[in-house]
Amino acid sequence: MIWQQKIEKIVMLTNLFEFGTLKCLQYWPEDIKGVCKHGGVLIKYVGIKETFDYNIRSLEITKDGDTRGLKQFHFKSWPDNDVPDTTWSLVDFWRAVAKCNDTSTSPILVHCSSGVGRSGTFIALDNLIAQAKIENCVRPLYVVDALRQQRVNMVQTKEQYKYLHEALAEALLIGTHHWVTRQFESVYNFMIGKDIESSKTRIEQQFELITKSADYARGQNAAIATGLVYDHIVTQNEAMIMKATESKPQCIVLSALGESRAFIALTSLRDNTAENTWSLVGKKGCKTMIEFSNRSDGSLKVTYTLPIS
Repeated sequence: MIWQQKIEKIVMLTNLFEFGTLKCLQYWPEDIKGVCKHGGVLIKYVGIKETFDYNIRSLEITKDGDTRGLKQFHFKSWPDNDVPDTTWSLVDFWRAVAKCNDTSTSPILVHCSSGVGRSGTFIALDNLIAQAKIENCVRPLYVVDALRQQRVNMVQTKEQYKYLHEALAEALLIGTHHWVTRQFESVYNFMIGKDIESSKTRIEQQFELITKSADYARGQNAAIATGLVYDHIVTQNEAMIMKATESKPQCIVLSALGESRAFIALTSLRDNTAENTWSLVGKKGCKTMIEFSNRSDGSLKVTYTLPIS
């Protein structure tokens, strides 16, 4: 199918194993530069780019002496029958898929484990973003209904349907935009400018959208976990925010762009919180600590940023 349809991009939304259960056979070689063969098609593993939430694998497929390039986008942070912990992680993944060879007219192959829940949500998001650009409006219910008429249970759960709306709002209202260093000056000058008939700069308008989004997320997630809970990530855009206690500092966990590591930001590291902090350092195998403080308030370390290996 990949050969016949001249597929150039594969979107993989499942891990090979989840909760000890095989969800997908590995259909590419185990090692880089390795090869395998399926159905008369030879697959060569050329290279990989790893980030915190997804990997991009470069493959070459050969049949009857003809060779083509292929990209596999593997999103790693989406549990089966559930939703990712943040919307921006999926939006960032979608942008990576969309920007790669964006002039291609070949269909995109999307798969997860059952091919309905996660696959349906991603396909619906892609369709709705395109609809917004073309029609200047979105119809999530109509799109999901149309998908379900073609394949049963597309967008499988209520949580996935709700998450679709949140991810769409993230993509259209806030979004995730990456700029190289040489573009900073021109982007900055554009953002401090104003649109016609607007009294606020573009950066002020974007800040208001972010504030509204954060306020909404707090309202939807009133019960924030307390303490330094290492392996729990709060849903929505709050990333991982833990309230400080007498012996545990506030902790925020963030993913890192373009790397397979994340960052932990800690505040107010004092004598009574040092033990828990160093326990976290040991558990996560942190190798780098960055301090932004003059220690004027008497704290040992006011803020650390700790990469997680």
